[in-house]
Amino acid sequence: MTDSPSEKLFQKNWNALIRSYPEKIEQIRIDTAKRIRDSHYESLQQGNRWVPGEYTIRCPEIIAHKTDFIDRYRDVSSQFVLDGQSIKQYFDVPGGDPHLLQNIVSLYEAIPDEFKTNTVSGLGGKTGFHPYFIVVRNPGCGIELQHWLKILDVKRLLVAVPTWTHLVASFWFADWVKIWSSFGKDKITIGRYSTVSKVSSLMAVQGLTVCDFSLLYDSATDIEVEGEEVVDPSLRLNIENLSSQLQRAINYLGFTLDEYNMILNTVGSLCSSPKIYRAPSDSLGGQCVVVGSGPSLDDSLHHLKELQKNHTIISCASNFRTLLANGIRVDVLVLLERALYNYEQYKACLDDYPSPNTILVASTTCAPEIHKLFQDRVVFYRPALTPLSIFSMSPKETLFFEGPQTINAGISLAYSLGADSILLVGVDLGTVSKSKARSEQALGDSPREFDTEYPGNRGENVFTNRSLLDGAQAVEFCIDTYETLNSSTKIWNSGCGIKIRKVPYISLNDYSQEYSANATFLDIKSWVDKLHSYSYTDLDLLWNSKKLRLESSLLINSLMDAVNSSEPWYPDKMLAIGNLLHLDCPIQKQIPRRIIRGGILKLVFGINRQIIYMSNHKVAQQEYLEYSLDVLRNLFNILQGEIYALCDHIDTSIFTTTTDGI
Repeated sequence: MTDSPSEKLFQKNWNALIRSYPEKIEQIRIDTAKRIRDSHYESLQQGNRWVPGEYTIRCPEIIAHKTDFIDRYRDVSSQFVLDGQSIKQYFDVPGGDPHLLQNIVSLYEAIPDEFKTNTVSGLGGKTGFHPYFIVVRNPGCGIELQHWLKILDVKRLLVAVPTWTHLVASFWFADWVKIWSSFGKDKITIGRYSTVSKVSSLMAVQGLTVCDFSLLYDSATDIEVEGEEVVDPSLRLNIENLSSQLQRAINYLGFTLDEYNMILNTVGSLCSSPKIYRAPSDSLGGQCVVVGSGPSLDDSLHHLKELQKNHTIISCASNFRTLLANGIRVDVLVLLERALYNYEQYKACLDDYPSPNTILVASTTCAPEIHKLFQDRVVFYRPALTPLSIFSMSPKETLFFEGPQTINAGISLAYSLGADSILLVGVDLGTVSKSKARSEQALGDSPREFDTEYPGNRGENVFTNRSLLDGAQAVEFCIDTYETLNSSTKIWNSGCGIKIRKVPYISLNDYSQEYSANATFLDIKSWVDKLHSYSYTDLDLLWNSKKLRLESSLLINSLMDAVNSSEPWYPDKMLAIGNLLHLDCPIQKQIPRRIIRGGILKLVFGINRQIIYMSNHKVAQQEYLEYSLDVLRNLFNILQGEIYALCDHIDTSIFTTTTDGI
């Protein structure tokens, strides 16, 4: 038996594993590996095969093949003129980035009529298109995987096994030494990855622009392996979760119009000399309540009136009015949104319900006028936005896990301050009844479409949507991170919305009886007093040191070179564009990348998806590609002119503004 071809192949693979990962040997269970091998082999004999079309990663459909979407994009963006000069047309505009929308319309209109009816589902995986990645979660016995690797001509192999035993199960039939050699060490990654987020992050680093239509191979052999983590279904590596993670990464790339406004708002905010956020070196301790604007808030107000006696109350955005109108003190107001109309809303609220001791903790990108309303003001940088790379003096001034919802910023702040415990009130991220989406007295209006059912915090299913689920996921990542840092902060959720992993439900009655009596405030005022105040000198020196005109010119020229190169569009030009816009570079070079990357990368995805649709029509495909490259070239020129115009405007703003504020 030991001389059989399969045993010889096993020994060959095993020796290679020992040489590369000697420390992993103790984790491997050979008997279990054989059971996985045999189970998968038997399943193959019964005709249970992996079907690539069912395991295809779907990135967002950027160029929507629906005329109502195109009509809406055309209408929203028609007010703008993309001439590379008119920068002021974007100021205080809430959304609808013309750099993306106008070009989506242009790219759609250039599609020949016979290809305008294509959809993702209509492809069925039969395009002749070769995927860039194949992600392998469970190779099983290895026979089927090795077969597909020969056929698919994938460019990069990412083996993400839940345990090393799963990999060893394939050693009898898959020649991993040959596979490694055929890909080369730069095109293959092998490791143990327990959750989808780790895999999607690797894919984003190795080639975000070419993820679309990549494949996930999973033999789905259901055998328990000692040492395998029990992973929440929402975090497990499968095709639904992997596609969702990558779609989220692409959808949250940002918009150039927003980045322009974020920079301008930051300049205005910093001119008012606020304190700059920095986590305290020692935990503040104490108990706090983080308040959201969900429907359950209204039924919690009588409890909050008691909790305010010995808890720090952190209000997240629009529930500020609900709390003040019901006689509940707000110690900290956390704000995230940039729109100017927020200032008018909060001014009206404070005119009706003065709250002189509330401390404002806001993103630098919020409307600078908001600083007129509060005496104590702290600003933080958001990690994904351009102002961080221009005006920050230290990475410690960044508040992580601060979005997409304002409650994310409130929870992250409480963790970073070292609260002993956090009680979530009104943090529903969903609703029991679609007729009530939020607290009745909350500021403004927040229309939501609740199109998804999800497990509720109190057991029953509730209604939510993708953006709110993204908020819950960000809370979970925040908690996971602080747990790895050995945070002792405890957290409970009293809301009637969705279930947030690792946040146990507690009724406010039970909380009051078990935990409230010995609660103490966080010493937030003392923390604020010790923070550095941003000065006009800081602003002036940092802005002039970053040389945005020069960096943007260098970047645009490099993007032009990538588009004009003789390399094929897929994957070479796509990878080159993605690498040029990646943020793994010195902070000064990040600035123009952060401003323009969202729209450009989304257009790259849209162009490539349409080219995939046209794979069997080479002439039409090439003509469309040439048109698309012209669209990108034109956009590059427009963006360079606009960045120069933005720099001119900010130079004037800085040198005509004093420390007295805007």
